[in-house]
Amino acid sequence: MGPWAILVAILACTTVFKPTTTVDKPSQKVIAPPVINSPVINTTEMTEKLLSLSIPKERIPVAVYELRDKTGQYKDDKLANRKSTAVSQGASEMLITALDRSHQFIVLDRVNFKNILTEQDLRGKKRLANNNSYPELNKLIGAKYIIEGAITEYNCDVITGGTNLKVVGIGGKTKFAKATAAIDLRVTNTTTGEVIKTLSMKDKIIGKMVGANIFSFFKTENLYEFESGKANQEPINLVVRRLIENMVYELVKSGVFK
Repeated sequence: MGPWAILVAILACTTVFKPTTTVDKPSQKVIAPPVINSPVINTTEMTEKLLSLSIPKERIPVAVYELRDKTGQYKDDKLANRKSTAVSQGASEMLITALDRSHQFIVLDRVNFKNILTEQDLRGKKRLANNNSYPELNKLIGAKYIIEGAITEYNCDVITGGTNLKVVGIGGKTKFAKATAAIDLRVTNTTTGEVIKTLSMKDKIIGKMVGANIFSFFKTENLYEFESGKANQEPINLVVRRLIENMVYELVKSGVFK
């Protein structure tokens, strides 16, 4: 063996080969940005009728008192372990909104009038800071008319005769559900106390089954789920709002407000 061969052999024996290892970087989770839908104005197709009314030169002051639920309908609320009302308790607020949308009235809220009186009382008893000039006293607006009434009918199972919303088979395999409500309104002259106008209207919406216990109610894009033996309030709220807006429109068109 020559000297160069011996040198190469020695170098080969003394070289240390370190195995190479690959270290995987921790995978980064890709988090999708949250999907945030912009709020939409709560309207029905009846809202357009209110907005189509011509704006008067002078708006009439009307006082809105409570629009009560007098149906006596209740449903089981298992989460709260009690019975709760089956019909919307926001009808008075819906009426105030409808009157305001019509642009015909100076709307005076008498449903929550005690809140205004509380603010007035704070001023009258000098409990507010000296640099606070509101509210001004003795400037409350009086109403020429009072508008009040009640939800007088409610049913979510007209066909089967029950009190809760159930699935009703109509026309073979197609299933429907019906939500119905009725409202009575009256207009009272605050000077004479005379009831000068009454109005009673009923409305309904029909829901068609589009999946397991899922119903799409006609005239809306919303889907509602119904469990057996449980009334769902959302369709009734929709019927009530539609009714109130249409009734305000009919009251204005009747010419009763002078």
